[in-house]
Amino acid sequence: MLCGIQHTAAALQCHLDRVSRQHVATRYHAIGDWLAADDSPLAIHLPEIYPQGSMALETTVRPRASLEFDLDLVCLLLDPNGINTDPQELFRKVRARISLHGIFRGLLVSHDKCIRLSYANDFHLDVMGPMVHTKLECPVPIAVEEVENHNVIVRIGNRRSLLQ
Repeated sequence: MLCGIQHTAAALQCHLDRVSRQHVATRYHAIGDWLAADDSPLAIHLPEIYPQGSMALETTVRPRASLEFDLDLVCLLLDPNGINTDPQELFRKVRARISLHGIFRGLLVSHDKCIRLSYANDFHLDVMGPMVHTKLECPVPIAVEEVENHNVIVRIGNRRSLLQ
């Protein structure tokens, strides 16, 4: 019995290791790239997809009695004028754009509170939001990445910044 589940595959991972995290990052970066592509109606919002919660903190464990890791992501959209902030409309636009992608369309799972892409028996990505901000820099540090010479480096979306 591993992670509270009985399996014949002894190699079932309980923790998301470095290689698996890189694999997941490739997947969510592909979603962000698709949302930000030149032909995307969302491109003007400079969409970014980044991890939150245990994925951002690199403390992800497989939920008890589950085959899939549950990974939460944030979709960050820029709206400098503050005019396109209806969350339900933006949610529909993001979901519609994702559903146009040949591969992502086959991974979409109906979910009311997020946009879920399920990579069967491995992990699923729950894209929360979207979260709209009005400045080019997201004002909230997302995760402490490392400490260098007593300086704290934080990751904000895909950017690294020195916390002062």
